[in-house]
Amino acid sequence: MTILKSFGRFLGGFLLSTFLTLSILMIGLVDFTSHSNLKPFVTETLASALSQQVDVNEMYDTLKKNCINQEFTNFQLGTSQIKLKCSDLESLQTTNLLKLVSASVFDFIYYRAYDCNFLECLAKPGTENLLVLLSQHANNFLKSIQHIFWVLAGIGAVMMYFSIDTRQHRLRTFGINLTFSGASYFIFNYLIKFLIPQQILPINIDVVAIVNGVFGKLSDYFMIILFVGILLIISSYLIKPKTATKKNGKK
Repeated sequence: MTILKSFGRFLGGFLLSTFLTLSILMIGLVDFTSHSNLKPFVTETLASALSQQVDVNEMYDTLKKNCINQEFTNFQLGTSQIKLKCSDLESLQTTNLLKLVSASVFDFIYYRAYDCNFLECLAKPGTENLLVLLSQHANNFLKSIQHIFWVLAGIGAVMMYFSIDTRQHRLRTFGINLTFSGASYFIFNYLIKFLIPQQILPINIDVVAIVNGVFGKLSDYFMIILFVGILLIISSYLIKPKTATKKNGKK
């Protein structure tokens, strides 16, 4: 029985601290990869990249000519055709053309249909397949595993709770695991600066800036967990263990 309880504490603690940390990370990733949050970031980056590669005035004149008596015109991006509304070009100033084109390119990338699941797409050779990271396909995948992580963290908490006999030890063990999860924020921040390359995508996107953006939004969650963990540890030393009492009765 003692061996089972020890194993339950170990496995429960591992599941709780690991998947609680991953669940919080998923909150930031799901939020960041949503269309509304990702579009401004990618659109600005694409517009900056295109400004160095194309003649804006020439592009504008070409698109306007192609729009004569047409509802849509196409913009060539590699082997793909990006569709633009001619009505959007009518009153558009030349300086804003790249933003319009970049926004359309992002929508094309984000809503593109993939014939593979997310992990299979990443495993395919070629850096172009990494664009799946900027798609709704990635967002849906992250949402699906987010629920799994929360369930696994909950299972770990239950296992640990029933594997510990005393309230004092229970508070301390939960506190240590929560403190570890909260403190992992600082570990991740440190690793980001030294392990992640500045550029791994085929378009000019600063990957470190993306990761920092995700972590910046999650700092409050990690700090709350860290605070709760420390509070539980302190409480475990303040609570007196229960002692058995004997009642003396007269015969």
